This record gives sequence, structure tokens and C-alpha cells, in this order.
Amino acid sequence: MAPSKQCTGKVPCNNCIRSNTECVIDESNDNRRRFALKRKLEELTKEKNLLDQLVETLRSSSNEHVVRLLDLIRNKRTSLEEIKIYLDGKATDSEVEMTPELQEVHDRLEARASKRSSRRLLDVAWLSNIPVVEVPAHPWTTVTDDDGLVSFLISLWLTWSHPFCNWIDRDLFIRDMRSKDTNSTFCSPFLVNSILTKASLMYQFYCDYPEVFEHVNDPESRDRLVWLSLGQLGRMVADISSSNPPMQLHGNENKRAEGRAIDNTIWGVMFSTIFMKPLDQEKPLRPRLPSDHDDDDAADVAWSPYPRHGDDQPSHLACVFNSLCKLNELNVEAIRRLYQDESRKAISRPGMEIVISSILPRLQAWYIGLPKCVQEGQSALPHILDLHMYYHATIIVLFGLLKTSYRYPSSPVIITPKKARETCVESAHQVAQMIRLYRSKWGIEFISGTAVYWLSIAFFVLLDELQDQSNHKAFIDLFSVAKVLSKQWFLMKGILRMLQLTARQMHISLPPETEPLLRDFETNMWRQESGRRKLSSAFPNFLLLFRRVTDEGGGLHNPIDLDQYLEKLDEVSKP
Repeated sequence: MAPSKQCTGKVPCNNCIRSNTECVIDESNDNRRRFALKRKLEELTKEKNLLDQLVETLRSSSNEHVVRLLDLIRNKRTSLEEIKIYLDGKATDSEVEMTPELQEVHDRLEARASKRSSRRLLDVAWLSNIPVVEVPAHPWTTVTDDDGLVSFLISLWLTWSHPFCNWIDRDLFIRDMRSKDTNSTFCSPFLVNSILTKASLMYQFYCDYPEVFEHVNDPESRDRLVWLSLGQLGRMVADISSSNPPMQLHGNENKRAEGRAIDNTIWGVMFSTIFMKPLDQEKPLRPRLPSDHDDDDAADVAWSPYPRHGDDQPSHLACVFNSLCKLNELNVEAIRRLYQDESRKAISRPGMEIVISSILPRLQAWYIGLPKCVQEGQSALPHILDLHMYYHATIIVLFGLLKTSYRYPSSPVIITPKKARETCVESAHQVAQMIRLYRSKWGIEFISGTAVYWLSIAFFVLLDELQDQSNHKAFIDLFSVAKVLSKQWFLMKGILRMLQLTARQMHISLPPETEPLLRDFETNMWRQESGRRKLSSAFPNFLLLFRRVTDEGGGLHNPIDLDQYLEKLDEVSKP
């Protein structure tokens, strides 16, 4: 039997040519060759230079550029391609030449990082933090028996969500959860699992195990299903109110605490339903929380940015809660006076002017009269910033109804379209400023879900004003945060898609910094996920809502709700 021919090392070698076989030599891996060793030395030198350039770029770039870039890098669910696209769209003239090298640095860092095991539900560094509260997993949930995981998630919720949506008495909830009694008054398996779900949605931003959340039905994108339950919720609250009258001051401390918890819940239901069934709302005949501190000496629950390390600060929960309740009352009154029924058909243009001009001084008085501890500039705690953003979002929604020129002259003209537009833009800039402050102080990985709504309302106002260059920076700042949050909330994905389609439909030129990211969003995020998951959300397209309100009554017959809008236009836009 003739010996087999061996490859001689040349490409292609003579033996392989005569045998008509594939030549298997790989020049790039042949270390016998002098040029291969030289190439490896050049690559190592280049890697060192790339690292130096990356550090220099982070040092020399504008603060806004660095913050946005770090937001993307810190999010473990952001792909390297998205970071590269951001650098492509955002690099300044002085950085253009080094952008390819920066991309290569990130490529290699990402490749090395991917070799590490990612099968850890919680990061070791985070587990080393002492949770805000320690509570048991059993008997409240069957999803896990890990007390540490449950304590971690409950602590996240108490830190980032509960302070603004303070409908559950913190102390009584923790007390009953620790008791392990499933028949306790202020804790139940349903409540615990609801909180764990909410906290998991916050945590998935940095989760090393993203497939756990791939098929989660994001409750933030199912508000139509929530709407169906509100009638039942209202009846339950009515039953609670009738069977638990307001607690008398002379009752014992335990009874007073339980009475305050019930009052909190009833006020909380009002806030939870204010935007979906406002015409059914009545002011709860319940006291608000007692404010147990003055402006200078806060005797309050401490707040710290768990799981990060940070100094304890007074949370001012009672002041935020009471201020929020007052703002909700004004919102309910405005909506009831502006809309005739649940079809969202507004009253006439002159009628709207009269209502809004009468509500505005009271809103301004609310803002000026805020307790000192929660006034703008006094504290940058997340829930306090959330409260201020809610106020500015309220201003935008009210004045947005008046910012489009009406079709027919009518009286009175108390608020001109020009004045309404200026007011909306000013409040949108305030929201953008607070988002910037929030991001610089706390990051955005645990930002409250309510902030998504305030951000989006400001977003659509600025979309309609991009012909003015002075609005570009605020729009870009909001967009960069929204893009990152779209990885966390499917609702935010839908809102971004609605914004993209609206700009396309209305021929609005977006800032060049956003265009490459939107193209990537459409191709690599929206197209892939929209086929698997469907939105069921009545979140309105505020740009269209504001444009369609006229002095004839503002009938809204064409779809402006998020799910209906996307169902109609997303199919049209598919290639």
C-alpha cells in the first residue's frame, strides 16, 4: 500500500495539488515562520495602545458622552454591537480616528469576558451586601427557597419602588412576612410574589441569567388587562373602607398603625387607577400620613441606594406621600372636568382653556407649597425626583391639549397655542434635567417604572419641537435613557417604536446621534421580539393626542393607543 502523501508546508503544497485534496496548512498559526512571530508582537503592542486610547477617550470626552456610554457598558444586556453603534453616532471629530480602535478594544474585552461563567443568578459582589431587610422565602413563594435571594429582591423593591408608590405599610408588611403566618393581615403569598416579580423586572437589568426572563409577561406592558380588574379593585376598596372606618386618635398604637396602613392602601388605589378610570374616582375620606419630622430634624426611615454602598439619608416618605396625594386630587379634578366620558372626548376648546387656567394656579401653589424637605434642590432622592417629574408631566398633559392651533376662532382665548407650547417645552426640559440628575446620582438600572411614563411624555413633546436646535440635547438625553431602559421593559420598547414610526410618518428629522441607534433598535431588538410578544397597552401617542384636540371637541377616532397604533403602522413599515 503506497504511503499517504504529506503536506509539505507550502500553500497549497505540491502533494495536495497532485492528490487533489484540500491543503490544511494555516499560515496564521504556523509559528515556525518569522513573520507570524512579528505579527503577534505587533498585535500585543496594538492591544496596549488600544487600552491607552480607550482610557484617554474616557478622560477627554464630554461628561454627557461618558455618562451615556457608561450607561450602555454597565448594562450587561447591551451587546457590543450596540456600543459600537453608539460610538459611531456620537464620536466627536477629535475621536473619529480612534473610534475603530475603541471598537476593537471592546470586541476583545467582550470576548474575554464571555469566557467566564455566567451561570450565577446573583453577582457575588452584590450578595456580599447586607440586605435592607432579612425575610424568609418559605412559606410565601414556591419559586425559590433561598432566603438570601428573596431578601435581596424585597430590599430592591423597598429601596427603589416602594418610597414613591407607598401603598403598603413597610413595617407591618415586614413584621407579618417574618411571622411566616400565611393568614396574617398585612402579608400574603400573592402580595409577596407580586413584589418579587416587580423586583425581578428591576433586577434583570444586570442579570447574568437573562434567559430566566425571556418569556416573562411584563406587567408594565399589559395595562389593558389591568384595566379589566379595576372595577373589582374598586369594590374591594369600598368593602375595606366600610368595614374599617378611620381610626380614632385615642386608639392603642397597634390599632392606629393598622388604621394608617389601611388609609395608605386606599389612597394608593386612587393613584393606581387615576389614569385609567379617572371618571370613577372620588377623593378618599381618609387622613394622610402624619409627618413626624420638621424641616430641620428628620426622624424618618433611612434610605440608602441598595445594593450600592452609600450614606443613609432621611427618606421623607410621609412628605412625599402626602404631596403625591394632593397632586393626585388635582389631577382627578382636571380630568373629570376636561373629559366628558371614557371615550376621551374632550370638552370644547374654550371650555378647556377655562378649566386649565383655573387648575394652573392651584398646581403652582402645590409646587410652591411643597414641604421644604422635598422642594426642588433640597434632595435628589429618586422618589423625590419622581414626584417633581410627575408634576411637570401633569403640566405637559394639560397644556399639550392647547398647544395646537385650533381650527375655528372662538372665545375665550386665555391661553394661546404659543404660550401652551412654551410651557410644555419648559416642563419637558425640566424632566430631562431631572433624568440627568437621577442618572448621575444613582444610575438608571433601578429607575422606577413610573419614571418611564414621565420620560415618555416629555419625549413626545420634544419630538414635535426638534426644528429648534435648543431642544436637541434634552431629546438626546431622554432618548439615551429610553434606549437603555428598553432592554428592561417591553413597554419602553413599544414606546420607542411608536416614536420612531411617528417621526417617519410625520417626516420629522431626528438628531443624527439617535438615527444609528434607532436603526439598530429596529433591526436587532424590535423585529426579533415583536414577533414573539404582543403589547396590550393604552399608553397614548401624546404627539397625536395633542394635535387632534380641536375646538370641536377633540374626537379621537384614529388609533393613538400604543398597541393599536403599532398594530396599524408597524405592519405597513415592514420591509
